[in-house]
Amino acid sequence: MPRPRAKCNKDLPANLRVRKGLYSYESPLDRRTKGLGRDRVKAIIFARSANAAVQKIRAERAVSAEEWARGLRVKPADPRPYDPKNPLTLEQISQLQKTSTDGGLYFLLLDGVLQYVGISRCVFIRLERHAKEARIPFNETRCMLVPETAWRRILEQAYIERYLPPYNIAGKPRPRLVEPEEAAL
Repeated sequence: MPRPRAKCNKDLPANLRVRKGLYSYESPLDRRTKGLGRDRVKAIIFARSANAAVQKIRAERAVSAEEWARGLRVKPADPRPYDPKNPLTLEQISQLQKTSTDGGLYFLLLDGVLQYVGISRCVFIRLERHAKEARIPFNETRCMLVPETAWRRILEQAYIERYLPPYNIAGKPRPRLVEPEEAAL
């Protein structure tokens, strides 16, 4: 049995704690910690929403006792094959799940138009950071679970080359600079 929570953390949601006046949330999925600052209300709201997302993910991954006894494995959440030569269409992208705490590829869309493609080890936290930074306008997110880092990079490059999202700078094909003498010919 784990030890009881410290007195200062007893009334906080699970996975949230305070140390020296600073709140932090530890993901039960990958044990990474996210600092949340000194605002107690915002920290509690974040922890509750993150815990709800974790419960949903665990429910999706859950295996019945019968399946476990027979040694069956859970099917991956996104069974689509990852083919960099044949990326998903925008319609297929819009049907992907909205977020995940696992690693993968994510898409930021504004009114159905692709604005940015990125990769992350924890998509949920990265999307939250995009929302806070507010550099890229978006009102919709989608993600594709891709466990292997090498595949994430290959797929990210394939989607950038196919859709040329306006906020992806790295990875786009560069226009060839024409010298003034060549333009006159």
